[in-house]
Amino acid sequence: MKVLLLVQGQLDRRLGGPRLPMDLASGLRAQGVSVAVESADTLRQKTHALPGEPWEVLLGRYVEAHGSFDVLDFDHLPFPLDPAQIPIRLSVARVSLLLLHLADMRLPDDPRPLVRMKKALQPWRYRWQQEGQIRETAETLRRAGGVMVNNHRDAARLGQLGLDPRQVAVVLPGCVQAERAALEAVAARPKARPPVIAFVGTFDFRKGCLDLVKMFERLSAAIPGVRLRLLGTKGLFQTEAEVRGFFPARLRAQLEVHPQFSPEALPGLLADASLGLFPSYLESFGYGALEMMHAGLPVLAYDVPGPSEFVPHAQLFAAGDVAGMVARAVALLKTPDLLPAVLSAQAGEVQNLSAEQHAARTLEVYAHWLRHDTAPHG
Repeated sequence: MKVLLLVQGQLDRRLGGPRLPMDLASGLRAQGVSVAVESADTLRQKTHALPGEPWEVLLGRYVEAHGSFDVLDFDHLPFPLDPAQIPIRLSVARVSLLLLHLADMRLPDDPRPLVRMKKALQPWRYRWQQEGQIRETAETLRRAGGVMVNNHRDAARLGQLGLDPRQVAVVLPGCVQAERAALEAVAARPKARPPVIAFVGTFDFRKGCLDLVKMFERLSAAIPGVRLRLLGTKGLFQTEAEVRGFFPARLRAQLEVHPQFSPEALPGLLADASLGLFPSYLESFGYGALEMMHAGLPVLAYDVPGPSEFVPHAQLFAAGDVAGMVARAVALLKTPDLLPAVLSAQAGEVQNLSAEQHAARTLEVYAHWLRHDTAPHG
């Protein structure tokens, strides 16, 4: 089998978006599959794209230069394709973040004055932009021969859109086994006192950054000296200073900000932490929560698509329930006897999740759809 993967962002698995497809490429190659991986930039470069040329034309040129492919697996956000115009037998739209959920929920507002002023002056522009994104997502997914999602709530939402359930596959990702083993190796390390609370992810509004600030304020009042360690914050806010600016001055000495880190450094950064928070409002999966769980941290998350697949139900809270999450966090930090049952429940949820199993299951889905001669939705 020969597969072409189209990836969102740069071809760097240390970044959030490309990680899953790049791990998938490695896993597929280990099973004898021929895999090419391209980003929007590398595809344009290799096909000598002219300004404004559609993706379908570039992919046709790419196939002419590199030979035929059995499967085109593309991230639906940067590549709103019409597979009927591409000479590849099976097109698979991969959902990295399902914007259709935005029709049923509201993300936290950006509180920055300039952004608030623009929204107040031109609310229609932001509304139209979001509606356009939702409409384009629906059209792209309907046209694809198959749709791959990372959680069952995304699949259910696509069912509401009218997609045939046989054309939607739920395949849960996971960490590469070697990285998972390195995280598990630090689980029994001594914990810092006062306790350290960790968050792994970019510092932005979708990820619940404003809720993290509120939680830290309340946790500091309940547990003097508690520290918050933010790992991988670089995204919407590029610098440590920008992130620190969201927190009260009196708490900044108890705050650690790591805009970036190498995968090899993560186990050490989590080793002495006692608890993980993951208050994201919308996810496809939630690697940060999974990594903290592998490192032996009890993790509390919002009950949203992605983390709800593997975080135990007792540790999930309605999106925005700052008070509920803080109350549970205080109980776990002050009552060590609660931890064995919590950690046992977590271990049961994540034991079968790995990047290698994700690749094996994905290959099965490709083969199934190819055998059944999947045709694009139309």
